Amino acid sequence: MIEIHQKHDRALLEEHAHSSFHLTWLGRNEWLVALLCALSGILMVLLLGEDSRWLGIGLSTLGIIELIRNPSREQRWVKKKLREKIVGKEMAFRLSDDSLTIAYDKEERTHAYAAMRGCWVSSTGVLFKITYAEYYYISFNSLPKGLTPDELIKSLATYLGSKLVVKRPKGNYSTVKNSI
Repeated sequence: MIEIHQKHDRALLEEHAHSSFHLTWLGRNEWLVALLCALSGILMVLLLGEDSRWLGIGLSTLGIIELIRNPSREQRWVKKKLREKIVGKEMAFRLSDDSLTIAYDKEERTHAYAAMRGCWVSSTGVLFKITYAEYYYISFNSLPKGLTPDELIKSLATYLGSKLVVKRPKGNYSTVKNSI
């Protein structure tokens, strides 16, 4: 059994946001969707005439607003997450052969690996996707002495099998230090 303790604070949320937003192609290139929306709206206004003018204006406005807001999307996510009840808590993650147990305060939740949606490994940590709305992030900076990120990934690979997705360059670990 592997046990990891970390404080769920703003620095951890910022690291999680930066890591998670860049895991997928769409996350890294979200601005392309906004640009496509703006351009298709403008083309609808110019080419299709009166029938689709309002739809085109709406699409182009939405695309332009998203292009303006895109650079601050990570900070907006962090600000939203700061209102959750687990922020500021010392969390303990226990990884056993068949389940992940998360404990904080007097609350403890156990999730079977078979029931998880997946587990993604980035260059800064591990994201456990339990359900669409419930997920937990473990920073590599929170690993106990003697446990390397590669050892953690190998043990997760035996537990999770095909649900483990590694999306990080080899040996590129976080430089952000999380305060415990």
